[in-house]
Formats: sequence, C-alpha cells, structure tokens
Amino acid sequence: MNIPYELLLKDFSKTNYSSARSALLEAWRYFNGRRQWLADYWATPVYELWLEEVVNKGLIDAPDFYQNRYAYSRCKWIGPGRGWVDPVKEAQACQIRMEIGLSTLEAECASQGLDWEEVLEQRAREKNKIKKMGLDGVKSNEKTVILEEDKEISGK
Repeated sequence: MNIPYELLLKDFSKTNYSSARSALLEAWRYFNGRRQWLADYWATPVYELWLEEVVNKGLIDAPDFYQNRYAYSRCKWIGPGRGWVDPVKEAQACQIRMEIGLSTLEAECASQGLDWEEVLEQRAREKNKIKKMGLDGVKSNEKTVILEEDKEISGK
C-alpha cells in the first residue's frame, strides 16, 4: 500500500521524532508521486480543454491561442501542504535551504500548500497596515513585554 505502519494505523506511540519523520517522508514521497500523476494526466488536460472552450466561446480574450496554446495553458498545481513534525526545526531547515540556494520561496511555499506570490502580497498588505496604524515597533515591544512577564511569573 506504500503507507508506513505508523501512518496506516495512526499509531505513533512507540515512535521517536526521527522515525516518525522518516515514516512521514516516505509516505509523502509516495503521495507526491500520485499527486503529480493526477495533475499531469487529469487536472492539466481538463484545464486545457476548459480553457480552449472558453476561448472559442469568446469568454476569454487570448490572441493567437492555438499558436501559443501551451503558454496560455501552462499551470502548476499546488495541493495541500505536508505539515511538519517539528515546526521549529523544519522552518529552520527551510530557511537554510533558501539561504544556500538549494530551494526557493516558491518551492517552500508549495510544500506547505501555499502560493508564494499570494504569501508575499499578503505580507505586503500586513506590513502596510502595520505602518498605517503606527504599529511599526509593536512586534519587538510585545516580545520584550512577554519576556518580562515570563520573568515575573518565574520569579527571576
């Protein structure tokens, strides 16, 4: 079935971080292959047929559609993200992969089921809103306040 025992029975009780991650990565490799097959042999052909139909009906203006059919119908399917076993470790690994040029924001976002352009556009909107509301330094101040509260709670 190409599904590790832990995932099939959803029993991670006798599993440590490394073996859980290995099991999930092995399953993810299989799922990704099936997902790629579905995108290549079903979703993309259906999309191409739909696009051709709406262009022929005049609902979408696509000059020289048949000469540039593959350019017009080029697409990338982004499915749900794989999730993380340890979000801190995985986020650090993501950052390192991008810093050393082993990965891209597009690839890292897609692995989490996100579109990189939408992520950047949302971040820009949030940054502008924070600036507009005069909350530029709030994050660092909140972090300081939280640390001071933690000190007060622990008695240090």
